[in-house]
Amino acid sequence: MAIALPLDTFHVVETGKREEIEELALPFQVGEEVLVSIEEPHMYNVDDAVARVDSYIVSVAGAGPHVGEQRMVRIDSVGRSAATAQLLDSDGQCRATGRQWRWRREARILSRQRAQASRKQGRKATHPRRRWQQELGD
Repeated sequence: MAIALPLDTFHVVETGKREEIEELALPFQVGEEVLVSIEEPHMYNVDDAVARVDSYIVSVAGAGPHVGEQRMVRIDSVGRSAATAQLLDSDGQCRATGRQWRWRREARILSRQRAQASRKQGRKATHPRRRWQQELGD
């Protein structure tokens, strides 16, 4: 047996469409530029740091060396309890983070290694999807 609460138990703060209410509930919007104080290094990513805005957590990519500073960031994603952001340089452009450069470098190295392995086996290096299609006979 379900017990229902009377409607006068609740206080209506705002009315509108669901999307509008959800948008109002989040402290930031994607793409918004915000001045934050970088408070501490990120627990898992050495290159990143954490900023808080009224106990709302903002994980800032590439901000590891800037702990203790106030920096402008651009919000990349927003959730109920946390957001992710990227550092902005003096021109207002997103700075490429160490993690992004490392990932690109690792991808290039892996691509070269695969091409060299293919050449050693006497095959022409192809894109993985094409290789998969060739194996299926398409």
